[in-house]
Formats: sequence, structure tokens, C-alpha cells
Amino acid sequence: MLPSIEETAKTLDIGEMTLADIISELSKPGRDPREDMPKPVLRSDVLKFEDLKEGMIINDYYFNNEKIAVLISDINGNLKVYKTKNNPDFNYYFKSQSAGGITAQDMYLLKIMNAQKIISNSISVKIGFPFAPAIFAGFLISVIYGDLMLLFIKKFFLVM
Repeated sequence: MLPSIEETAKTLDIGEMTLADIISELSKPGRDPREDMPKPVLRSDVLKFEDLKEGMIINDYYFNNEKIAVLISDINGNLKVYKTKNNPDFNYYFKSQSAGGITAQDMYLLKIMNAQKIISNSISVKIGFPFAPAIFAGFLISVIYGDLMLLFIKKFFLVM
């Protein structure tokens, strides 16, 4: 037997009218509140190699050719080759190793491999956010706010 609305409201520590409203809204058929919400904006994009720029962060690019793995591993760039574990269709994948994105040397190598038809013409990238301006802004705020608080304390509390 289901508990009454009064008992459930008391257990959940909410009002009976609130619980009744929640139950009535949930019992309406076909009502999905997500339909009214805006669609999420994803921060990744698929680009052609002509649009690739230094500093872009490359998502996983899957392949089977061992020569590509050796070629990318030999350069001292920001691309890192990994061996796949859970994907039976591909043996390797590469991606940007850090938030710094790809270097000019990485970009040159990828464009050469694309021109020779070793890899496809499009690649998935993540749009990066430079973190240095955010750190600098935080530093400025802390210095200004900290100095203002120090002046305020000196003026009103240490004088007395």
C-alpha cells in the first residue's frame, strides 16, 4: 500500500500542496521539460586540414597504420600516439598531449600525411580557452581586493 500524501510530505519535509503539485506534473503524459530547453553547444568541431591552426587541441584520431604511429612518435611535438584497448576496428589513436594544442611541427606533419592520403581530410578539434588571461585577471582582483580590505581595516579598526 502506498503512503498517503500527508505521510510522504512529512517524511520529505515539504508541504503537502508542493508534493501534490509535483505528483500532478509528473503524471502528465508526454511532457518532457527538456523540449523547451535550448540545445547544448558542444565545444568541439570537425575541421578540414586547411583550417587547422597552431594551438588547436586535437581529439582522438583513430587509425591502423603502424607507420603513422612511428612517424608521430618520432617527432618531438605535442601529439601522442596511444594503443587502443576497447576498439576492435582500430589499433592506434593520437591526440594532443596537453592544453597547449598542436605545434607548428605537428601541423606540418599532419598536413603532409593528409596530402599523401595517409590520413583523411578532416579532423576533430576542441576549441581551447587560453588560461593565462583568466589567471592574470584573478591575480589583479586579489591584489586590488586585498589592498582595499587592508586599507579598510587600517582606517576603521586599527585607529580606535
